[in-house]
Amino acid sequence: MSNLEIEFKEFKQIRNTVIKGLAFEYLPAIFIGASKYLFEIMPGIEAPLILLSSLSFLYGYILCLKASIQYARYKRYPDYFGLLGILNIFGLSFLFFLDKKDRTNYIF
Repeated sequence: MSNLEIEFKEFKQIRNTVIKGLAFEYLPAIFIGASKYLFEIMPGIEAPLILLSSLSFLYGYILCLKASIQYARYKRYPDYFGLLGILNIFGLSFLFFLDKKDRTNYIF
């Protein structure tokens, strides 16, 4: 495989991780917000659903943070740039607009 194919494969993996992370973060919250009627019918189901959605949010947040660190590496920045993933969408947007460093331009 060429370098371009390897980089594209790596980028697709990072993109898929971000999509999974965002889905795990926000879809349970949307479901809970939309199922207000379900809570009225079954009042005992509220606490377990909120716990599951909180765990899902945490898992998705960790996935997004991991993906942002991988994206910073992909763009050849230090790992601490990936900690911008703490800011979630805003941090990923910032990383998106950074230019990719090219190591061949540096003289060592």
